[in-house]
Amino acid sequence: MRKLVFKISLLLGLLCSYISHSQSRVNEFELLLDVFPEVDLDNDGIPDEQFVYYDRYGRISRVIAKGIIKRDTLVADLSFLSHLQQLDLSNNQIKYCQLSFAPDNRVKALNISENRLKDLNVDFGNLASLQELELSGNQLKEFKYQFAPNNALRRINLIKNEIDSFMVDFAQLKSLEVLLLSYNKIESFAYHSGSSNKLHTLFIDHNQLEAFDNDLSSFRRLSELNLSNNQIQCFEPNLKGCYSLQRLALSNNQLKAFDFDLSGCKKLTGLYLASNKISSFTSSLAACSELQILDLSFNELSRFEGRFRPNPKLVKLLLNSNYISKLDLDLRYNKSLRELDLWGNNLRKFDVNINNCTQLEVLNLGNNRLEFFAPSLRYNNQLNKLFLGNNELSVFNQQLNNHRKLEILVLRNNQIYEFDAQLDKCTALVNVDLSNNRLMEFNYNLMTCPKLKHLDISNNRIVDFKVEFKRNWQLETLKLNGNQISEFNAKLFHCPNLKQINLSANQLKLFDIDLLNQHLLEELSLNNNQIKDVNLKLFNCRELKVLNLSHNQIDTFDLDLRANHKLEVLNLSHNQLKKFSDLKVNGFRTKVLDLSYNKLSHPNINFYLFPQLRELNLRGNYISRFNYNLRNNEQLVYLDLGENHISYIESKLNYCPRLRYLILDNNEFRQFAHNLDSCKFLHTLDLSNNRLEYIGTSIGKMRKLRYLDFSNNNISNIPFSFKDLTELRYLNLSHNQISFLANNLDLCYNLESLLLQSNKLVQFDIEFDDMFYLTEIDLSDNELFFFVANLSNSFNLRRLNFARNNIALLKLDLNECWFFESLDASHNIIEQVYVDFKGCSLLKDVNLSKNKIKALSLNMEWSPYLKQVNLDNNLLSELELDFALGVDLDSLTLHNNHLSPDYLIEAEQTFAQNTQYFSYHSQYSPGLLRWQKVNAQQSVYSLIARIDDLQIDWYFNDRLVKSGSNQLVVSNQDKGLIECVISHPELPGLTYAYKAYINIAVPKEEVMALYEFFNEMQGEKWYSNEGWSQIKRGKRLPRTFTALHGVTFNKGGHVIGIDLPNNHLRGYIPASFKAFKELQQLELQNNEVAGVLADDVWSSSLETVNLSGNLLRQFNADLSSLMHLTAIDVSRNHLTDFSPVYGDSTALVKLNLSQNRLDTIQFEVYSPDLKYLSLKNNNLTKINLDLSSCVQLDTIDLSLNNLKFESLTPILYRLPKKVGKLITGRQKIMYKLAYDNGIGAVYVNDVLDKTNSIKWYRAGEALDTDKHYINLKTDYYRDYSASVENPFFPGTVIKAIW
Repeated sequence: MRKLVFKISLLLGLLCSYISHSQSRVNEFELLLDVFPEVDLDNDGIPDEQFVYYDRYGRISRVIAKGIIKRDTLVADLSFLSHLQQLDLSNNQIKYCQLSFAPDNRVKALNISENRLKDLNVDFGNLASLQELELSGNQLKEFKYQFAPNNALRRINLIKNEIDSFMVDFAQLKSLEVLLLSYNKIESFAYHSGSSNKLHTLFIDHNQLEAFDNDLSSFRRLSELNLSNNQIQCFEPNLKGCYSLQRLALSNNQLKAFDFDLSGCKKLTGLYLASNKISSFTSSLAACSELQILDLSFNELSRFEGRFRPNPKLVKLLLNSNYISKLDLDLRYNKSLRELDLWGNNLRKFDVNINNCTQLEVLNLGNNRLEFFAPSLRYNNQLNKLFLGNNELSVFNQQLNNHRKLEILVLRNNQIYEFDAQLDKCTALVNVDLSNNRLMEFNYNLMTCPKLKHLDISNNRIVDFKVEFKRNWQLETLKLNGNQISEFNAKLFHCPNLKQINLSANQLKLFDIDLLNQHLLEELSLNNNQIKDVNLKLFNCRELKVLNLSHNQIDTFDLDLRANHKLEVLNLSHNQLKKFSDLKVNGFRTKVLDLSYNKLSHPNINFYLFPQLRELNLRGNYISRFNYNLRNNEQLVYLDLGENHISYIESKLNYCPRLRYLILDNNEFRQFAHNLDSCKFLHTLDLSNNRLEYIGTSIGKMRKLRYLDFSNNNISNIPFSFKDLTELRYLNLSHNQISFLANNLDLCYNLESLLLQSNKLVQFDIEFDDMFYLTEIDLSDNELFFFVANLSNSFNLRRLNFARNNIALLKLDLNECWFFESLDASHNIIEQVYVDFKGCSLLKDVNLSKNKIKALSLNMEWSPYLKQVNLDNNLLSELELDFALGVDLDSLTLHNNHLSPDYLIEAEQTFAQNTQYFSYHSQYSPGLLRWQKVNAQQSVYSLIARIDDLQIDWYFNDRLVKSGSNQLVVSNQDKGLIECVISHPELPGLTYAYKAYINIAVPKEEVMALYEFFNEMQGEKWYSNEGWSQIKRGKRLPRTFTALHGVTFNKGGHVIGIDLPNNHLRGYIPASFKAFKELQQLELQNNEVAGVLADDVWSSSLETVNLSGNLLRQFNADLSSLMHLTAIDVSRNHLTDFSPVYGDSTALVKLNLSQNRLDTIQFEVYSPDLKYLSLKNNNLTKINLDLSSCVQLDTIDLSLNNLKFESLTPILYRLPKKVGKLITGRQKIMYKLAYDNGIGAVYVNDVLDKTNSIKWYRAGEALDTDKHYINLKTDYYRDYSASVENPFFPGTVIKAIW
């Protein structure tokens, strides 16, 4: 009975205990879900099994809440989990974390890594059982916590935080074995150490330590110390007690020397010192008998001495990427050495004894300067990789007959001309690289190298290549390019894995190798040879992707490529192809088709069969029509049709929406108005060197356009706006006829180059405030009157060019244009200059020559790299130059100005020493010469200059009359020209010349004519107008006056010479010019003289008239009374009418009418003295010349006109019996080709002279026929062209075009 009662009571007790445990478990679930609701994904009120784990009694032992908590704040009281052993909160987004545990908790692992933790509130003093603490990948800035006195913590991970200082008490953490502090910002590492600790791994790499001098003598179990990737300059720790240290890493620091005592580190196996600045390594490794790896790569060692006898276990010695030129290694006792790396040093010889290194596998001596490789590799038969590339070796005669494990042999970029290495014994060879040497031959039997995959013998001098490839089953790459091979007869049938064959840049004339077994061949390069016929059978090369036959002499292409369905690149450029048909080409996957620089006139290509074509290059052919259907070429990106004869594109480019590059330069386009609306990604449009007169507005809609080139055309107007071209980088509109340009150009925010030179721009009002990326602006050779711009925001600007304009005011703000290099504003009429060069630290060139600047101040103190300053040919009388301290100039030019001698003497002393070329000659300083009448009989001329050592010479009517005096007394009865010439011994080569006329009475009508000439020709803007200010309206010149620049008077006061070339004269010669009745010489060349206001203005005394290089449109002067006129030069004008009135005869010797716009000319005057007549480069179509009286005629030039042979022939009958040269040369006109559809013939129209002969061409190739017509069969008639010649005009060829 008692037993029954006992059993019943026991069952009741167990039942009560189960009910109590179930209730407590339910309570744990409820409390856990209150803290971590994220662990119940299915919302059934019970934590999901992947997040919560139980012990065998059903109590929660592990909570894994990894990557599910999105809260940035976590406050959790986990005291109800008394049996919890592991808590994982990693990979969440927690920023603040507060955790509480039961007093008697059993937590062993706490992981809060990879969060955004900035603040952690945990009482670690209550976690006595904690062994692992993972806090990596957070944002903690400090780690200061108290741990339980008898804690069991073994591992602390704080990698990738923001801790800047770290303090740890190892006396408190007696069980700590691993401390990871990598990737923080630690600047100092401090600790308290007990008598001993268990730490064996300490990582403080990737921090900001500058010194490490800690005492680690108590770290007896420390085996790995990682201090790499810091900024350590001083390494002086105490490691004498670190008997267990095996790995010491100090790579990527700032160490300059390493002399550390490693005598206590007897178990050290790895010493890593790479990527420092070590120039001296004197540390003794004698005690490190277990050393296996020594890494000193990427340092600054210039010499290295190593005695490694105490280190018999050394496996790797890495000394690569230093500056070692002297090497002393003792490796006689290092049999275990497997890798020796000395790549990238300055060694000229390698004489280390490595015979005992029988286990050596890798020897790398590449990128040195080795001329001599001394050691024998006979005993290193375990060698696997040998690198000797990029040296200066000339001979390689190593015995490699026992090296059956050698896989890689690299000897590229040497000067080897002798190579004898017995490669046929190296049965494991995989890669052989002997490229870029001087080998004359390579005759090896590679049948014994069945594993060979890559053979590169490119860029040598091999003429005869005889290698058998009978057992090279694995050969993948064969490179023989850049040799002198004329025949290639290798049998490749036994190389089925061959993927690349490169025989380019040889002297092959034929390639007919059997490639039937090359099923995997991907690339075949035969370019840059002399191949004429291609006899290849490629139908088994189903993997072929690249076929390059460019730069050969192929005239017919009949390869069958229909089976090569993977062909991506077909390059046939630079050949002699006249026809191309795609009938035998499988173009389904072709991406690049290059037929450039052939003789194609109309290639037969169906582009519908090339749906993946991305690049089409037809440049440099004879194509006149482009009328292909591109409907199926949506992938086309690059289209180059440059250097052809295309005038219009008939194909619809809108079918190519991905088109980015459209190259149409050097064609015959006269207008471009194609619809490119669908080409929204067009990147580059090049229409340069055409005949464009009109461009469409659709270009303004190409928002992605970056490169736009319309240079060298005849465009006068840009019809579209640039406001949408915000991606434009390069704009070239140079060499056109544009007179105005705005078009919202300032909205091209990304523009880098703006080229507008050689146009007709009168003004250029562009705001540069938002054009930050501009690097170049070229506005030279226009007609600008001023340029005022603030370019300070364009801080990338490098070059500005305003040369050869009409600018009078130049105002530039270049403040802080740090990269600015060059300013050219020469050949203008600039009077005022305001340029701010502050911040232009890279300025090199400043050119302000040939202007009208009187006063100038340039501050270039910010420009230490300044090289050239050109200020010559101005009116400078005041000049202030400030240069950077110590600047060395290449050139400083100040000649042809108005600078005084005292300024030049000071400049010579200041600038000459630091300037290679300093010029100051030909100065004019007004006001230094004055004269005064003493009495009725005498006048005195005085030089106002108080400068010592002046040398003064006085001339009267070109005769020296006095020297060494600053005064000259003359009689008032004398007439003529006084000249004072001044020089100074400190200024060699410099002379000041002052001229004055005395007792000369200039007639009033001639003074008035000079006044009107000065005003009509805008004399105030001349480059030089000295003395002309004396000319006043209605007033006579005094009898004594300063000479007028460019005007010569005789003693009677009459003007006899006007010589003002290159002086910026602009306007018309006035009618009053007739007042100069004794004028003998008129030289006004290279100005802007627009015409003559009367035909009878010329003096009967004229001998020479030179008006070349002006703007004359007609010349109808009355020359009937000019009996002394011997030379007329009106070349380089705009003449359309030249019909002067001659007398019965003329004394002309030279008549130059070249480079005008004349279309007809008549000359039937008796001219027995005429020797030279030039009508070169006009538009002459008719000429009426009777030169039979010109018995002295030496040269007549009619070249570059529009004269057909029918117009030239009559001249032969109106020439004198003897003529030195009759130059007809090349003519601009062309005969017209015509096509008769009825008879199917092409002929030349308007060829009337039976003496003419016609040469016919098809696609640029001459045809062997003498007929005046060509009968067509199936050819396109526009493929034909012709040229006409005449035996009476040798050297003259006139083309015939459509």
